Amino acid sequence: MAAAKSIAQMKTNRHQFVEIAGLIAIVASLVFVGMQLLLDRELAAAEQYSFRAESRMETLRAHLGSDDYISAMVTVFESDGRAPPFYDEEFAKLANQNNVSTREVIIFWIEEELNMLTWDNLYYQYNQGLLEEEFWLGAKQSLIFALQSPFRRALLINGYFRRPINNLIDELLNELDLEQQNI
Repeated sequence: MAAAKSIAQMKTNRHQFVEIAGLIAIVASLVFVGMQLLLDRELAAAEQYSFRAESRMETLRAHLGSDDYISAMVTVFESDGRAPPFYDEEFAKLANQNNVSTREVIIFWIEEELNMLTWDNLYYQYNQGLLEEEFWLGAKQSLIFALQSPFRRALLINGYFRRPINNLIDELLNELDLEQQNI
């Protein structure tokens, strides 16, 4: 009788073990599917971010290649007195000191927006884990070098570009300022 009871208990224990193992397998597969969905969503968001940046860049390249557009912007700037948001007294002073024409300012503005979109997109991709660190570090060095230009600094400090990369730019500008003070 004791042997029969022991065999029945073993069957029950084995049955419970199989049920528990099955439940664990189901939970694990649901966790895997959930993680896969999350990853797919993050990839889709990164792809969409990149697509929007590239779409804007295409528009800017078209503007840059259009003499009519540049001339119209110069007219708006000079005749209507509507200056780009970054064009403050400091920027105007820099432009006058360096004999930079209104046309050159407009072209610079468009080129810098193109550059900023590129850096911003790379920064976003890097933060999403979709860009190798070595590649990002090279892009970051390029950004640091670019930030040494007083024109770019004036453009960026005045907050024309409002993108996720702005916090990084603020940090880099502070580092560059500290380096200048220590020289």
